[in-house]
Amino acid sequence: MKIREPVVVTGADGLLGRHMVNRLLREGVRVRALLMPGQNPDPHWTDGHYKQKAEVFFGDIRKPETLIALMHGAGTICHNAAIVTDWAPARDYFDVNVEGTRNLLDLAVKENARFLVASSVTVYGDKLAKIPCDETTSHGKPQGHYSRTKQIQETLCMQYYREKGLPVTVIRPGNIIGTGSKPWIHDLLDQMSRRLPTIIGSGNVSFALCHVENVVEVFYLAMQNEKAIGQIYNGWDDLEKITWKQYVTDLAKIAGYGKQKTLPLALARATAYVCEGIWSILRIRHRPPVTFQALNQVASPMRLSNSKIKQDLGYRDIVDYDDAMKEIAKYLQVI
Repeated sequence: MKIREPVVVTGADGLLGRHMVNRLLREGVRVRALLMPGQNPDPHWTDGHYKQKAEVFFGDIRKPETLIALMHGAGTICHNAAIVTDWAPARDYFDVNVEGTRNLLDLAVKENARFLVASSVTVYGDKLAKIPCDETTSHGKPQGHYSRTKQIQETLCMQYYREKGLPVTVIRPGNIIGTGSKPWIHDLLDQMSRRLPTIIGSGNVSFALCHVENVVEVFYLAMQNEKAIGQIYNGWDDLEKITWKQYVTDLAKIAGYGKQKTLPLALARATAYVCEGIWSILRIRHRPPVTFQALNQVASPMRLSNSKIKQDLGYRDIVDYDDAMKEIAKYLQVI
């Protein structure tokens, strides 16, 4: 199946969106990159560096009137824009992750465009810590506003598929690393620099680690495959077997930090309970030291499957763990 062009990429300033635009341009695909007003596009998108040049649009998915030109004549939508932090006002999550998605879905229906949405492993909620999770696993109890709104987003997208015939594909990435990753590189390094604990409990748990280029490959394969329409996919790679302790230890070594401090799991949970309560009461905007969502992502013994993308899409890893860490080491030398 040929990719329906042009491909709209929302959240093009984010980690996944930026790498997605780059991949599509390398492949010679016509791309429309959506940025928030005031943001700067990658100059390579328009200077002839790639096979194709991108059209750059500025808009806000919460304001459908800013999306009309972007969406007119679109063939495929890769929707990545979201509030992804584990600490923000509940209204912000809902306005962006749910209502912003609804705005795009309504416009996509008018164009009968393919619609691929980046969901999240967090839709499994508390089940991540309890049972093996594959695409047949229902949503669990959400562990924060992000998890909750991602569940609603998925339900909404599949509703548009069933009731309006929109060709939808839902892809659930794990915890994405790669050049520019804020939570899993920059925020972690900030904690290390302040000598704060970075390992929860034993740390010997898989935490759905995946490399951004591998996640982009899942999207690229799905947008070419008619079998992916109406499907939900766990969109991670074989790096998910890497434990939190191994990744943190390797990152610390690359960055020149020593042995990392450990926080007992019971203490971490108690800290999250106290901090989230105080932060909510005082309406503190910056994130607490520990949140339940963060604990669910890095301290849960995740048992996950990516067999469906291999069977349906013919997926294979592009970047393995050793290459991923070499890339991060090179990245840290120039930032």
